Amino acid sequence: FEKLSGWVHLIPSNLLLQKIQESLRLCAAWGCFGEKSMLSKLTLKIDGMHCTSCAMDIDGELEDTDGVIESNTNYAKGVTEVKFESEKVDQQKIASIISTLGYSVL
Repeated sequence: FEKLSGWVHLIPSNLLLQKIQESLRLCAAWGCFGEKSMLSKLTLKIDGMHCTSCAMDIDGELEDTDGVIESNTNYAKGVTEVKFESEKVDQQKIASIISTLGYSVL
């Protein structure tokens, strides 16, 4: 996508709905819509994952959380990287969500 004078211009060639949604989330976080947000990045070590499905569960739950822009959990490395808006969600809330799913944040 491109930001043109406060407007978001989506170039329609081969865009998937998921990519459009991701672009709009990032644009909202970057202030394309007139709101400035402070993005933070957090890397957490996680114990208790048994497969890639576990990693997908963590990503899905975190990305459904208001203020979380993106979650990328790597089962093999046992880590998750989370991009989030610090004024909407904090590190404790992110860790709590992961713990609620049955995993340990180290």
